[in-house]
Amino acid sequence: MLPISTSANPWSLSPTALANLTNFIHTHKISTVVECGSGTSTLRLAQLKAAGTLKQYVSLEHDLYWYHHTRTLLQTHNLPLDNLRHCPLVLHTFSHCVMQWYDTAELENFPADLILIDGPPGDLRPLARYPALHLLQPFLQPGTWILLDDYDRPDEQDMVRLWQNELPVELVETIDKRLAVLQVRAKPSLLTTGLTTTTPKVSIITTIYNREDFLPQAIESVLSQTYPNLELILWDDGSSDNSLAIAHHYATQDIRIRVVAAEHQGRGPAVAQACALATGNYIGLVDSDDLLAQTALTKTVRYLEKHPAIGLVYTDYIVIANDNSIKGYGEHGKILYDKNRLLTEFIIFHFRLMRTSIYQQIGGFDPAFMYCQDYDLCLRVSEVTEIAQLNQPLYYYRHHTKSISCEKRIEQIFYSKQAIENALQRRGMAEEYDLEFQVFARCTLYRKQVHKAN
Repeated sequence: MLPISTSANPWSLSPTALANLTNFIHTHKISTVVECGSGTSTLRLAQLKAAGTLKQYVSLEHDLYWYHHTRTLLQTHNLPLDNLRHCPLVLHTFSHCVMQWYDTAELENFPADLILIDGPPGDLRPLARYPALHLLQPFLQPGTWILLDDYDRPDEQDMVRLWQNELPVELVETIDKRLAVLQVRAKPSLLTTGLTTTTPKVSIITTIYNREDFLPQAIESVLSQTYPNLELILWDDGSSDNSLAIAHHYATQDIRIRVVAAEHQGRGPAVAQACALATGNYIGLVDSDDLLAQTALTKTVRYLEKHPAIGLVYTDYIVIANDNSIKGYGEHGKILYDKNRLLTEFIIFHFRLMRTSIYQQIGGFDPAFMYCQDYDLCLRVSEVTEIAQLNQPLYYYRHHTKSISCEKRIEQIFYSKQAIENALQRRGMAEEYDLEFQVFARCTLYRKQVHKAN
């Protein structure tokens, strides 16, 4: 076997992974391979085919530069070029999921002994390689092996968990921590196509009013979730800045986004009407000036799926400034959930994910609440189901002078009083208890960010 230079595609397999691939092919008597990606591994596959070890292989490369680079490698070694295919990234729809992946329309299907996944590159987006097993289903057969490179990355590990939840594949072992070995266990007829009922759909609601400075980051934090089966409803409440244009811009790039342009009504009616459009099994809210941690949906959905008696789960959060610098750990996250304490203190903060069935059971958001509608909602949720706290900071709450919490603090206080009084009436406690409401200022010190000169 001729030596292979490592100066090819920087996304190519490392020399160690290349050696592991070669050993795996010989050990398991692999004869047919589908490769996602190209580079030195393509050259090795071509050498193995020329030597008679492989009968057939095909390599998919989306990047035109590296496609030609790999062609040059093959030509230098006097190897055929017809197994290397330029397959640009295009949008694929499978079930409720829409993601970019290789254009495989022109590929001829054949039973594959091995699927080698080393592309698209992970920096393209989280879970960039997730569509592979769904869209390569015609190549899969019982016993097909799957080698996944870069398994040391957290999003690749999340991806494998998704695959195992959705498809009859099993994680067999890992090699040198970076190479995951999986195997298809069922007949192709049993393979599901895309996301099924075992992967519930999540509806994320974001209401917008003049948030052009922060909106792009908020949207991108949702689109970059490691949990792909989601819809993002962007409800613009009559913004006078560029917020609506920004929302439409992102909607042209990802069909999971739905944009609604409405007349200005205020937060209460806006969030109630936006949530009425939700089609997911779960509903969550992300404010237009905040950020959702990349694994927030994966972890909260997983929790609710494992705990069917829980109707709402909420997480801890990090407080950030305008420039995304961290100001501190959210204080609400330090308080253990207690139903009775919730009656006088809004301890359920961001991020919250609830079952749509529970949301509908309680009648959704009350549009009469222009502020503190989430407090009123959580009080009503606590009366019909269990609530759980997930002690992980999965939300970034932006504290700035133009936030509702700062500009409408007094209004928030009086609407929260109304929420408590309504709860006392519903629970038959109004005759027995009087609500004493105290308004006071709380001062918090944050250490300044000190930038030292070089």
